[in-house]
Amino acid sequence: RRMFLNQTAVETVVDLPDRVFADAQVKTCIFVCRKTALAPIREAQSIQILEQTENQETFTPRLLRNIPQSAFLRTYKEIFDISISPETEQIKDRVKSYGVPVGELFDVCFVLKTGDDEMFLHAGKIHPEDKPLLRGDDIGRYEHEFKKEHVWYVPERMRRHRPTARPGEPWRFEQPKVLIKDTTTVFAGTFDDRNFYVKDVLIVVPRQGELAPKIDLKAVLAMLNSKLLTFFYRTTFQTIHVQRNELASLPLARIDTPASLALHDKLVALV
Repeated sequence: RRMFLNQTAVETVVDLPDRVFADAQVKTCIFVCRKTALAPIREAQSIQILEQTENQETFTPRLLRNIPQSAFLRTYKEIFDISISPETEQIKDRVKSYGVPVGELFDVCFVLKTGDDEMFLHAGKIHPEDKPLLRGDDIGRYEHEFKKEHVWYVPERMRRHRPTARPGEPWRFEQPKVLIKDTTTVFAGTFDDRNFYVKDVLIVVPRQGELAPKIDLKAVLAMLNSKLLTFFYRTTFQTIHVQRNELASLPLARIDTPASLALHDKLVALV
């Protein structure tokens, strides 16, 4: 994508209907560009975004919008997101200019995968190694519900049983953390300081062996749950599955002035 943006003038993108190829589920488009070494031409290029609908018998796609080619240089990983608008991108550019990515201050970690939930997950505490468990479905915006489910946390046995097991290290779970559902139509999370083990979520924790960041985890949660970052996430990433690198790229407000520190402390108290 970066090569196309840096070496060609993109003229047209045609969004095609589903199942263009009968045996393929992938989304298909037509992409028209012309090679040019002249940066001013590329920077001034406006891309026609067209749509071809299923009920059209002839190939006469309708114009959806025009998007400056330069807009795609600012999207996440230069993705050709044909739903963006210049106004939306200006807002997001301003947010990014004031912020610092989550991943620069915190670790965004995967959680446990047992390899065999029927064997290692159960209601109530049965084994000495059992740990209280939260799933993605147990997590809401500023809330979570413990349904008495436990995980039999025996990492070596899990790995021997299934090579696909990924139990994770205990330190990921046994500390205060932010929990973000990894599959959701509502981008949201909660705070946990009761050392729950978790699955089907992403967790945000301070980096191991580093000084604590100036931003408290509760303030991080307040920002991630805000309408602003929900808008930012939903207009940047089109999937309902929250990805680790995408979450790590979200900008947090800088806490570097007396006014921002006062607001930070207020958010912590509210959370």
